Amino acid sequence: MDELSDLLERFPLRAGVFYTGAMCGTYDFPRDVKPGHFHLVRSGRLELLGDGHDPQGIDRPSVVFMPDGGTHRFVADPGVDILCATVRFGSGDAGPVVRALPSLVVLPLAEAPPLMALCDAMFEEAGSNRPGRQATLNRLCELGVIAALRSCIDSERISSGLLAGLADPRLSRAMVAMHEQPAREWSLAELAALATMSRARFAAQFRTVVGQTPGDHLAARRVQEAQRLLRSGLSLKQVADRVGYGSASALTRAFTRVVGVAPSHWRVGPRPVP
Repeated sequence: MDELSDLLERFPLRAGVFYTGAMCGTYDFPRDVKPGHFHLVRSGRLELLGDGHDPQGIDRPSVVFMPDGGTHRFVADPGVDILCATVRFGSGDAGPVVRALPSLVVLPLAEAPPLMALCDAMFEEAGSNRPGRQATLNRLCELGVIAALRSCIDSERISSGLLAGLADPRLSRAMVAMHEQPAREWSLAELAALATMSRARFAAQFRTVVGQTPGDHLAARRVQEAQRLLRSGLSLKQVADRVGYGSASALTRAFTRVVGVAPSHWRVGPRPVP
């Protein structure tokens, strides 16, 4: 399995198209703590205003992707044709994928030919009354998000974080190994060997690109797996054995350090994902 597929397997992508058609004037999109926003501008000109970002004029077919669902506004000239959707990664929380992405991606369709074909398919479906129209739109939009992620990786728009590490041919070997076998006691030497790098160079490159040490990354991956197992109903002791911790107390310490709350509190309250 390739790196992006591995990531999307662990954090399933779900899109929900909620608007297609003409836009003119001012439209506000408030912050949503769960889904991100994906906009496909087929034609026309608009200005994008967003918290923490400089205003941007969009005057050619483009994707506007805000993985963290940040507050933003469109000021659209007459003639804008647009599709808007929410995007979720994982079980209700964008989690690690959001932190691996820029907070704003503006991608002209001309730089991503597969998106141009998907754009035509989405707007054709939006204008139809065929059975399964909404489900088809959502699935096409999910393909559009994947195409945008591919383009960002290929064009090196993502320079740091999880996806940047997975896009690095050498670092990705070590990362995928940790993702596939989080319970294993990986040593720095073993991970460096997988990346065909010295230990010092691997550790430095990993921290620069991914933004955390290999040890911290492994701990976060173990906690992600622990969350999945806890949701399935296993006890803390059973989960600790499966994710590489010798005791429930050791898992609790690691869980609290990564998530910010103990597993007992996480189970009954809001569930942030590391």
